[in-house]
Amino acid sequence: MRYQNNEELADYVNLFVSILICFPEVGTIKFDKDSQDLFFTFILKKIGTSERKALDFGLVRIDMALAQYHRMKKTTPYRYQVNVHSLGDHAVIEVKRDIQTITREEISFLVELYRTEFNEHLVMECVEHEDPLGGDWYEHSNVVESVVETKRITFDEKSIGNRIVVCREAGKVLVFSNPQ
Repeated sequence: MRYQNNEELADYVNLFVSILICFPEVGTIKFDKDSQDLFFTFILKKIGTSERKALDFGLVRIDMALAQYHRMKKTTPYRYQVNVHSLGDHAVIEVKRDIQTITREEISFLVELYRTEFNEHLVMECVEHEDPLGGDWYEHSNVVESVVETKRITFDEKSIGNRIVVCREAGKVLVFSNPQ
């Protein structure tokens, strides 16, 4: 893999790692360079047929809350979509959002909505507010704020694959990129 601009790549990786550190409710983050979309994955445990109606109702309530949030902020997201699929007795919720119009405040609000709505079912890894590299939660929060707000990140076609995937595994954050 070749990198044309290591600083731009590092900004993206820092953003995604910081989101996972700040918000343990988010299972994985994917970024599709071609569409400029972020995908946040939330995992819910013990979702059987009886809980499916509650899940659907909860997703409707979250959509309504986000719509109200955007009305209050007088903003319109370019892309927002939610997909749900089952994996055994777990539900995997993937929230697609464009990177051009998302803000740190919206990310926080979105995560809080999922935390509040699906509290007892949400799969979260316990994360201490200090990372092994010596940074703390506040520093990571600032990285999310500065990178999202500047919107200066772009990818060179030849620098990386068209997708970045960042996930948490056994207390470590892993970053993957696929070749084109």
